[in-house]
Amino acid sequence: MKKTILTAVAFACAAAFAGERQALWPSVEKIPDFQEHQIGAMTDESGAAGFVAAEHRMPYLEWFEPPANPNGACMILVSGGSYRSCCDVNLVKNIWRRRFSELGYVCVNLVYRTPRAENRPCYWSAWQDGQRAVRLVRDAAAKRGFDPERIGVIGMSAGGHLTTMLATSALTASYAKVDGIDDIPCHINIAVCGAPAYNTQTAAAGIARPEDGTLLLDGLKVNDCFAFDEKTCPISFHHGGIDPYTPNGSTLCYRELRKRKIPGELHLYADCSHGAFGLERAVEFMRQMNSTAGSAKRRNAEFTRENTRRKPSASSFGAV
Repeated sequence: MKKTILTAVAFACAAAFAGERQALWPSVEKIPDFQEHQIGAMTDESGAAGFVAAEHRMPYLEWFEPPANPNGACMILVSGGSYRSCCDVNLVKNIWRRRFSELGYVCVNLVYRTPRAENRPCYWSAWQDGQRAVRLVRDAAAKRGFDPERIGVIGMSAGGHLTTMLATSALTASYAKVDGIDDIPCHINIAVCGAPAYNTQTAAAGIARPEDGTLLLDGLKVNDCFAFDEKTCPISFHHGGIDPYTPNGSTLCYRELRKRKIPGELHLYADCSHGAFGLERAVEFMRQMNSTAGSAKRRNAEFTRENTRRKPSASSFGAV
């Protein structure tokens, strides 16, 4: 009974912080690879009485109230849900929104299409929506009061996988140009990946692979959907040590960053399963990145030159 009451309170609080919605695409007819079974809605909405799926085909951005003390940066918040739903309502609309708003970030919730597209990779629709979302966010920078080169993304589970996609694969187009918005770059400047699912190649079909957690890293490969291109940004990975969506996926991705001398962090939480951990450590990581503006090449050169552990400092990306 107590759990039921707390859950109801959490959903009520999330509803109270509903923001301004912006459609991702000009019309339903313009949605790439549109499939009739998909919706653009979080589970607090899709589970409500009277919900009509046909009226919620459009994925969207949900812009929250501007921060009281803006720091000139923006965070895109991405729910998980196995690419079958956007279910992290409390995490996105309460915990993340509140914390990052306190730090001065403009916060926006990405509600991508679910469930998974048929006859496509499990992440396909979400990736298309994600790249479009970053373009729209960058386009809104002047209006919303943040730097277009200070855009971060945080995601959990499937959202963590999508965040990894957005962080590593901006130069790979997921859809053909729809309008002028698609001329805007879709790279991001920093990423926080919480318990990213499907980051190993054996889990690429969108399944949990607890057995992968018992394998040596040399026996696993990183999911080849990640390009790790020249626009790859600094990433902070956080993963439960006994997560059935194996933490080896985060470890492999971290190794790819290190090969390229891209700043990154990896945090594994002993005896923790699937969940969102390490938010304050992620905030500190963002502070430690002295600049997320400019090219990845310059950041990497600075990182290599220092060759030491960075000391906490004021960040041009976020508030301290």
